[in-house]
Amino acid sequence: MSKQQAPDSLEVFENIRRRVAARDLTPVYVLVGEESFFTDILQDHFTALVDESLRDFNLDVFYGTETPINRVLEAARSYPMMTDRRVVLVRQFLHQFDLRERPQDTDSAGNPIKTTAEESVQLLTAYLEQPNPSTVLVLIDTRTPNGNTRLGKALQSKAGNRITYGAFNALRENDMPGWIVRWTEHRHPGWSMEPDAAQRMSARMGPHPGAVSTELEKLCTLIRTPRAITTADVEANVPITREFSVFELKDAVLDRNQERAAFILEQMLRSSDSDLGEVFKTVGFFHSMFTNLWAIHGLRAKRVPDDQISGQLSLGGGYYFILKKDADRFRPHDWALVFEALHDADRAAKGFGNMDAAGILHMLLKRLIRA
Repeated sequence: MSKQQAPDSLEVFENIRRRVAARDLTPVYVLVGEESFFTDILQDHFTALVDESLRDFNLDVFYGTETPINRVLEAARSYPMMTDRRVVLVRQFLHQFDLRERPQDTDSAGNPIKTTAEESVQLLTAYLEQPNPSTVLVLIDTRTPNGNTRLGKALQSKAGNRITYGAFNALRENDMPGWIVRWTEHRHPGWSMEPDAAQRMSARMGPHPGAVSTELEKLCTLIRTPRAITTADVEANVPITREFSVFELKDAVLDRNQERAAFILEQMLRSSDSDLGEVFKTVGFFHSMFTNLWAIHGLRAKRVPDDQISGQLSLGGGYYFILKKDADRFRPHDWALVFEALHDADRAAKGFGNMDAAGILHMLLKRLIRA
């Protein structure tokens, strides 16, 4: 039986948001993962559970780098004043259990109270067994607790519906267009985003959902009437904010994606101080990379073991296995075309011909992609 796929970040976010809005609450929330965009929004929803006029008495915001767990739990065990609910938020809460980084408490005289990491875990797990029903304790961190540890097992337990656990993984480049389509429909009912427009928006802004969401708000405000957002809308109104590197250009070339390679190159040239300098840097990078790929391809054809190849070429194990996969994308007769294209680009950059820098690079990419 195949393992059931975990829900994605948007599904987790919407489920928690909907239940918090309906006041269908659990005493403890654990919100973890690299994508802080979702946890930041949820923090606002938890804050809104307390009337603004009563937040001085019933809302505590702590940082795990500064506040030890016993002080957090002291606040969590306190009863609300003039209302029925208290909210205690802890950001970077896993620092409270680090061997070296956790903050220490002090007594009334200012003397440090030594608490081990294990004792800190025991304090929290004891609270999780009997949490204060009038407090919502929200634990937030960009890291994820190890599920094999006592702390990780306690936080992910659903026994008695005491804990809501939400993991928010960082969105990858390939995930962004689909996420933009779904986020548009989720955040702006009545609106939609055409798939090509989502692709263009992702290319312009990169895998940064917070920035994308902000630009989407601006775009809907500008257009006013709910409808499908088109590629023309994106190109006319969404700025190019991401910076591209030669490594992303390499990925586009190896994927044989001419349109993406041309787009990345244009952005690199736009931000470069010297177009000719960009030519030499890019040609040098591709020459070094393809030399390694060609060598790997040839040595593997001779059945040389991987460890010997990586050692002979002075390539780290992890980097070697990435290059090995890239080398598999080429056939033996492709290499002559690759190195001929690199040679011609190098000569053109040195003045043998009348092409400008942008033309040299565009022609190089086209030839490499067709090789």
